[in-house]
Amino acid sequence: MDLAGYLNVGKELGLDGKELQKYVTAQQDLARDERKLQREYEQVQRDYEREKEDEVHRRKLELLEAESKLPKRQVKGEFAKTPKLPSFDDKRDDTMHIC
Repeated sequence: MDLAGYLNVGKELGLDGKELQKYVTAQQDLARDERKLQREYEQVQRDYEREKEDEVHRRKLELLEAESKLPKRQVKGEFAKTPKLPSFDDKRDDTMHIC
């Protein structure tokens, strides 16, 4: 709320003169304190999120380091063996039917 709003509320409460001035000053102080607390809360939230992200990155790094220490599997030349099939000959293989 702005100064005019505080003045209107103070007048509606029946305040005038020094009492109105004290009321407006007190309300402005409260609003300032609320804004300060809100900024501090937002800073704590940002810090928490940053720490959480840092922890995730740290764990990923640990996992990558652990994986790099594992022995590497050599896959070179390791393929599944295919069954030995006789070669196909049109003249000789008449058991094949096209449906």
